[in-house]
Amino acid sequence: MKTLGRVSLGLLLLALIASSAAGAEEPKRVLMVHSFGSTAPPFTTHSTAFETALTEAMGNRVDLDEVSLDMARYAQPDMEEPFVELMLKRLAKWRPDLVVPIGSPAGRFVARNRHRLFPQTPVIYTGMDKRTLPPDDFRDNATFVGEDFDLAGLVEDILQLAPATNNIVVVLGATPLERYWTVHFRKAFEPYTGRVNFTWTNELSFDELLDRVAKLPPRSFVLLGLLIRDALGVTHNEDEALQRLRAVANAPINGLYQNQLGLGIVGGRLYQAELEGVEAARTAVRILRGEPVSDFPPRVIGPQPPRYDWRELQRWNISESRLPPGSVVEFRQPTVWERYRWWILGAMFIALLEGGLIIQLALNLAKRRRVERALRESEERVSLAVGSSGAGLWSWISTPGGSGRHRSCDTCFSSRRRTS
Repeated sequence: MKTLGRVSLGLLLLALIASSAAGAEEPKRVLMVHSFGSTAPPFTTHSTAFETALTEAMGNRVDLDEVSLDMARYAQPDMEEPFVELMLKRLAKWRPDLVVPIGSPAGRFVARNRHRLFPQTPVIYTGMDKRTLPPDDFRDNATFVGEDFDLAGLVEDILQLAPATNNIVVVLGATPLERYWTVHFRKAFEPYTGRVNFTWTNELSFDELLDRVAKLPPRSFVLLGLLIRDALGVTHNEDEALQRLRAVANAPINGLYQNQLGLGIVGGRLYQAELEGVEAARTAVRILRGEPVSDFPPRVIGPQPPRYDWRELQRWNISESRLPPGSVVEFRQPTVWERYRWWILGAMFIALLEGGLIIQLALNLAKRRRVERALRESEERVSLAVGSSGAGLWSWISTPGGSGRHRSCDTCFSSRRRTS
């Protein structure tokens, strides 16, 4: 019996140890590769949403690490090989279970070097346009959760709001990525060149850009494509740059992403950077839990239904009748009635109550005066009657000898009765 008890106790201890070992399983390692750093909108929106959704789902079972190519500052081709060498040394001590490049420069870097850096590691490309990557890369232990920009639709959105527009300033910076998009924007906008004049800003400093948008001719619009670095090599936070542009521009501004709504753009079909990050994180969780990457075909996250900033519509006198059906108008400011409805109703009630009391007082006063006037008239009649009865009615009666005397009417009547 003692031996059996010891065996049972030993089995129990082994079960507890195994359970503890299972609970102490090493967290999954995820490497995020940034294109321009972790604070570079719009890529920051993707990365923040991805990291938040992933950690909420995995908790302390995920170990996140981040590296940045910092392409806004170091975009020279000769910088890539030293960075690869640095990554090889780093990966000798820390091997990821999943690699997530965010933004086109990071995506292209990983696509070119993944067989040297991460030969067996699955990859999720996100925060970029599908056309910026080699199409065959998705078939090699990789998938995609990102965008497929309808560039011509950006012009259509502007002409929907302001059909008379004949001048559009396209804001694009000077990094290789921004020059790449300049080529594609130009090609997509060719069908509109007979109707609209396009101005490109790759060769302008930010101060020159501010001066340009402050002096635009009538019927102009500004389209913010991407602004990471200007022609002088100065890097910019695009969200802050947008707000500075809005402060001086004498024409409305439009952009590409939903997070820009509220910062100064009018609106339209806006791409969902935050949703891209969340959906990429959901895919990452399933891959980290053992599902093969081949189960996840490339996925394009399209734009939202049209959304607009009511304040910008009002500022530029754009009628809501110009908006496409199904549009959502945000930041609508309540009217005075909507904002102060109960105060107004309370004041109206008090005013009506006071008015009613005043009218009632006036009616009571008028009634009192009528009563007083009627009482005075009644008193006057009574006084007259009393006065008349006290004085009597007199007549002149002649007497013999030519003299006469007054007698009261009652005496006359009595004499007459006796005489008769």
